[in-house]
Amino acid sequence: MEAPLNPPKVPLSSVKSFAAEIASPWIVAWEPIKSLLDPTNDQDDLTRKWYEAKLAELSFTGLTSALLASLISGAMQWPTTQNTTWTIQACWYGGLMFIVASIASATQQSIMLYRFNSHPEHLSRVRGMLGYYDSVGRRRPRLVQVFVWQIPVMMLRFGIYLFLVGLFILLWHAAIKDGVWQPDERKIAVMVSAIAAFALFCHGLSVYFGYSGDFD
Repeated sequence: MEAPLNPPKVPLSSVKSFAAEIASPWIVAWEPIKSLLDPTNDQDDLTRKWYEAKLAELSFTGLTSALLASLISGAMQWPTTQNTTWTIQACWYGGLMFIVASIASATQQSIMLYRFNSHPEHLSRVRGMLGYYDSVGRRRPRLVQVFVWQIPVMMLRFGIYLFLVGLFILLWHAAIKDGVWQPDERKIAVMVSAIAAFALFCHGLSVYFGYSGDFD
């Protein structure tokens, strides 16, 4: 799939944080590939750095996904999840599917990169996989490759989101049982929601300011 020489221009101020929550921001994922395809740079050095960084990212993603899969599986056995609304199980099973997809994708991509490494021209092959030559002989990143190499992280994030949604449904479903507020459960739900709001605020700050630099 062919892509333009430069990433599509979008108003970063309005979508940057949202994009970072879904996966690695577009420009952050695009620029390293664009740089290692530029013949004016040290292509082998940049390709090697991208290769090693991607292997480390895939390893961390796979480990985190495995831990989260264990967490979701354990949560499904909680006594409080029995006889509750179907949406909780739907969210958690859906999250588990995303986590399994993340593990499978990270494993497959890691194996592929290790197999590339056994070839004497593996750095050139990596560049051939990531880019293509346009009509005037310039190498450009393949749009589909920019997307594909973010899939494990995206699937991991989707799994986390669905687990948290199911957890909040569980808390508030227990707080309002048969249309009647349950005093103790309501206190738990309110306290956990307040903590979660603060945690999400801090996470949002780390995401926004982590990617708030000028990438042009």
